[in-house]
Amino acid sequence: MKADDPLAGMLSKAEKRQQAMTETSSKTLQEVYAQLAKDEAADQVPPDSDDDTNATLSLSQKASVFMDSLRLFVKYPIFLLPLIIVWIIYAPIILWLKFKYQPDANAWGQTLLLVFVVIFIFSALLMFSCSLVLELLQQIEHGQRPSFTQALGDTINQNLITMLPLMLMWSVVWFLLLLLSALTSRQSKNNDDAINAENAAKTLAGYQKVSISEAFFSAVNQGVRMVVFLIMPAIAWENLSLSNAVKKGFAVLKGNKSGFVRAYLLSEAIAVIVFFPPALLFVITAKGKIVLPDTVWLATMLYVAIAWSYSMYVEQLYAANLYLWYMAWDKEAKLAKAMGDPVPALKNVKAPSLLNQGGVSLL
Repeated sequence: MKADDPLAGMLSKAEKRQQAMTETSSKTLQEVYAQLAKDEAADQVPPDSDDDTNATLSLSQKASVFMDSLRLFVKYPIFLLPLIIVWIIYAPIILWLKFKYQPDANAWGQTLLLVFVVIFIFSALLMFSCSLVLELLQQIEHGQRPSFTQALGDTINQNLITMLPLMLMWSVVWFLLLLLSALTSRQSKNNDDAINAENAAKTLAGYQKVSISEAFFSAVNQGVRMVVFLIMPAIAWENLSLSNAVKKGFAVLKGNKSGFVRAYLLSEAIAVIVFFPPALLFVITAKGKIVLPDTVWLATMLYVAIAWSYSMYVEQLYAANLYLWYMAWDKEAKLAKAMGDPVPALKNVKAPSLLNQGGVSLL
């Protein structure tokens, strides 16, 4: 209802509720929310966002997201395809930098430029894959069978231009974190390892000693990556401009900080679990000085490819689930305001499933 309506002061809360219910009966919920959105701030923050008891993913909800990711993977293996493609490009670059590239001590500028270009390529690939995953999720929400070609077309035609500045910004942050990590680490990097299947598998699995500072900056970079994944749904699902998408992503983060932290920790735990088998193999062969045939290490690299892709895929899905939850709360909050009711806390809004089970689509 408009604020300048002369009857506004005469309507009781019950009458307002009846008017809202009448409106919803003549229009779809989506139309009502679209109308309400014109009069409300786009980036609301749930109440009590700084309270330690703020909404978080409960154990059952965490399990639900993880099980949804498994069901999606089993039912639609195509969800891993974007990240498998990323890994196919990522792996040769990492191996070349590790075993072939020899930086010139007198050309630090060229080395730093090369590092930045590589980081930009990786950030662009990860954001591109995230857009593909989000487009595939949206197709399922709309009752369609996921189509990789359609997701690719939507990413290129609708999302790419908006994504490019974000790719650049993320690359700069990633580059600075890597530079700080290198400057604060006291460990020398030895690139004299022999080029063989075993060392290649260890390199791709990230099996190496790291300093405390390297571990810290790596953790920070993972957090930044998940923030980027929170911004991406605003671009892929809502077609917002870059500035509005960034605001929306940070509104999601601010409204559910503890949920973000728990999603971060759980995605990290899943990564540890999926990478445990190759790590165990590396430890056993190193301690026992066991020599295995190259076929074993090639199989290990194949497993690492799938494990890396799956861990990154789960990370993207957790960010998508937090965004979906915010969207569900945002619509509930706008409807509550229209009816004169208190705005619900995020924890009082049911977290939606990543799989549309026949309910109203949020996308």
